[in-house]
Amino acid sequence: MYATGDAVVVTIGTRCAAFTDELWLCTRGTILPGPNGTYIGSNADEGLVVNLGVFAAGTELVFKLYVHDIPLNITPTFFLGPADRNPDSRYHAQIDFDAPGLAANEAFMEFEDFIDQDPFTVAWDHPWGGPAEPDYNDCRFKLSGVGRSPVPEPSTMYLLGCGLIGLVGYGRKKLSMREKKS
Repeated sequence: MYATGDAVVVTIGTRCAAFTDELWLCTRGTILPGPNGTYIGSNADEGLVVNLGVFAAGTELVFKLYVHDIPLNITPTFFLGPADRNPDSRYHAQIDFDAPGLAANEAFMEFEDFIDQDPFTVAWDHPWGGPAEPDYNDCRFKLSGVGRSPVPEPSTMYLLGCGLIGLVGYGRKKLSMREKKS
């Protein structure tokens, strides 16, 4: 998920998890497990609206869910993005840009807070036994000021435009030289 250049606003939505889950925004260089980065709120804060400020268009926004109260000797952290960011190498978040009622540059971000301690199993299992399906309904957040893909930076577009103008000028010069020779 990427910033659009507008203010990024998070609204903490419904809670289906039995655990206490905290939402954090990872800042550059802090894609690390545990409570670090920018704290946004927990799933107990339903309805809380947090303005994270304006990010440059195209900036990747890496959110993470820090889970408390799991009856294990671990406190898992689950990241938005590639599965290999997570301790069990599974996806734990999904983004929905197409849900009814969403405006342009809005999305729902939903997390699954169970960890699969056996990376070789095919089925999802609760760490303490029993089935757990990745239904991504443990925590739901509404985001605005976000998009699906990075937006080219203005300087990149400027360079591309200058290059195209240069090519057109070069082509015209070559064409006029051919006309003078004939």
